[in-house]
Amino acid sequence: MLHGLLRFRFLIAVALPALVCVFSATVRAEEQDTTLQALEAAAIHVRLGQFDEALARLDEVASVEPDNPWMHYYRGGALTGRGDFYDALAAFDAGLAALDALGDDLELRQMIRTDRAKARRNVFNASLTMGLAYDTNVSFLGGGSSDLGDIAGLGNGVFDAAAQVDFAPIATKEHTLAGGFRTLQTRNFEIEEFDLQVYGAYLRYSRRFGDHWEATLRYDYDVTLLNNESFLSNHALTTSLRYRWLLPGEVIVPEATQVFYRLEARDFLFETDEDLDRDGLAHYVGVEQSFKLQPIAEFPWVWDVSTGYQYGSISTEGDEFDRKTHDFLVALDMPLVNPKSPDQFLILPDRELRFRFDARWQIAAYQNESTFDRRRNVRDDLITDYGFTLSQTLLDDPDDGKVVLRGLIRWTDAESNVVLSDRSSPFTYDKFVYGIQLEWSW
Repeated sequence: MLHGLLRFRFLIAVALPALVCVFSATVRAEEQDTTLQALEAAAIHVRLGQFDEALARLDEVASVEPDNPWMHYYRGGALTGRGDFYDALAAFDAGLAALDALGDDLELRQMIRTDRAKARRNVFNASLTMGLAYDTNVSFLGGGSSDLGDIAGLGNGVFDAAAQVDFAPIATKEHTLAGGFRTLQTRNFEIEEFDLQVYGAYLRYSRRFGDHWEATLRYDYDVTLLNNESFLSNHALTTSLRYRWLLPGEVIVPEATQVFYRLEARDFLFETDEDLDRDGLAHYVGVEQSFKLQPIAEFPWVWDVSTGYQYGSISTEGDEFDRKTHDFLVALDMPLVNPKSPDQFLILPDRELRFRFDARWQIAAYQNESTFDRRRNVRDDLITDYGFTLSQTLLDDPDDGKVVLRGLIRWTDAESNVVLSDRSSPFTYDKFVYGIQLEWSW
């Protein structure tokens, strides 16, 4: 009996460690499977815009593997999606620190750096754009002469430069407070009196309610100079309400619906006749709808489509420019991909190439008899505007910023019933603008 007891103790001493190792390995394998499943589920939730669900699955991973760099990466993506940009930056930084401690994964590190830069641009962003264009019919502000200026009737080359800086000291899931400064400078090679300078700033507050609703209040101020002389001071207050649909779909999916109201107080900073005084208030109300469109089933080629309508009521201290306006807007933006390899772009396979088309139709019904018209008719305008843009990304680096080269073509056609005493039609014209721009943003 003693011999049997000793033998049993020997078997326990030898076999138990092996059994413990097998059990521990089984547990670790099950934990790894659970972690992998949770990460895969979180990635799917992020793609579908279900950010809270993604964060819940990532919490499961964090309780087991708090230093998992993939967990921090997906957490940063989910926090970015729902607007917690500062927390997203912290999550991406934790992912980079985890890679430093556990061993490098160059592909994941680059993904984290890229997505971190996208999140950071919602907290701080700076851009500089410069371009050259040829305008076949130069006008104040590049168009819309019925609103702000005159038509030169001459073609001319134009150089323009624009800069903007944006900063959001508060950027959470529920609240965003942001502000920024901007400037635009244009230089006509021959018609110097049409040189334009714009200086502006804005302040914006947004409040989100759950995953669907967002309300925004924004104030803008711009001062415009023509040939370095004061021309226009404009205050604008905009309030909007946005609804995100978050609906599944295959061909066309509604993305967001937005309604807005904007009030502008305009002060034209030059002397003019009393009837031509354009100082006053402008009221605008409108609706915008955006979609995601996938025209070919099972082919990952997604277009951004948007439509909109805006009604305007412009009242002035004079009589000539009081009017009601109706604007109809359509825009299409699509990546130009290789049809044989949809994960690559045309021209430069690893650099984004996009095409954009936008169109605007404005119907303007003036309220009083026109002092310009030879028969004192009430003025009516129809302005048609088409734009075509091709954008080629040349550089997209988290540290050095993004550089985009753009080619632009814009056609504007304005028809008006105003005929002067000499039978000329100063508000009826058409124009083409051909241009190229280089934009750097960080």
